[in-house]
Amino acid sequence: RDLWAFTNPGMPGEVFHQDLALLQSRLMLPESVQGSQVAKDAGLTGEAVQLLPSFLHFLRELKRRGRSFTLIFRTFGSDLPKLQKEIEALCEGWHPLFSKEDIVVLDGSDGCPDYRMRFDSTESCGTFFRNPA
Repeated sequence: RDLWAFTNPGMPGEVFHQDLALLQSRLMLPESVQGSQVAKDAGLTGEAVQLLPSFLHFLRELKRRGRSFTLIFRTFGSDLPKLQKEIEALCEGWHPLFSKEDIVVLDGSDGCPDYRMRFDSTESCGTFFRNPA
C-alpha cells in the first residue's frame, strides 16, 4: 500500500512527485485513440498504454533493419492475454499508435518470422518456473 503512496506529501519519495506525474502523462494514449474500437481491439481498454511505445518502436526498427530477435514476456498475473492483443495489433500492422502509411508487419506475411503470441502452440509459447526455495 505504501508503494503506491511513495511520492505523496510526507512520504520519502515526495521530491519525485512531479517527475512521476510527468512520466505518467507520457504513458497516456492520445485522446484520438482512447476508447476507439481499434484501441479496444488491441486490448487498450484504458487511458494509458500497456507496452511502452519505445519498446514497440524498437521492435519495428529491428524488423526494418532485418535483425533477428526473440520476444520473452514475463508477467506476474493474468495480463498476458491483454498483451497478446496489443502485440498482435503491432505484428499485423494495425496498432493504433502507428499510422497506416508506415506499416511494418511482424506476422510472417512477408516470409519473415511471425512474432505474434500463439497460446495454442508450444512452438511459440512456453512457461518457465523458478522455485525460490
